[in-house]
Amino acid sequence: GTLDWAAAGLPSGLTYGSSTFAVTGKQTISAQPAFRASVTSNTAATNTIVFNSQQYEQGGDNYDPTTGIFTCPVAGLYMFIAQCTTTAGDGAKKIELQKGSDAIGRAMASTASGVNEHQFLPLTVIQQFSANDTVKVVVTSGTIFGSTGGNSQFSQFMGYLLG
Repeated sequence: GTLDWAAAGLPSGLTYGSSTFAVTGKQTISAQPAFRASVTSNTAATNTIVFNSQQYEQGGDNYDPTTGIFTCPVAGLYMFIAQCTTTAGDGAKKIELQKGSDAIGRAMASTASGVNEHQFLPLTVIQQFSANDTVKVVVTSGTIFGSTGGNSQFSQFMGYLLG
């Protein structure tokens, strides 16, 4: 689209001092940092999950598939999603999304003794980050399932700079 300024007043749809602002069309930003990766082998408790199979990245080389760490290239509001599947087994399974070494989000699932099931751990966080902040997913209890081939992408980590 186009943005026109004129001495006669504001563009149509924009009113000074109100929340009215109409925008039509699609805005695209090819350098917007974003990534998605999955894990190909199981990861046990107290370890950073290394989502080593990277399917997508744009806006630089900010996600490291050898360490499982995303480094924010610029300050801004980011959204991170960890979507993990646990290995079959009873007991508690937990993950944390960490900014540096601080937990900023947690997910937990648990099954009764003797119940041998996979559990799904979804976790989404939207938060302000500074340039060079790091983000990772850590297993704090249980084991996260990872696989290749037709069973791949059961456990994924993704992120996107919102603005």
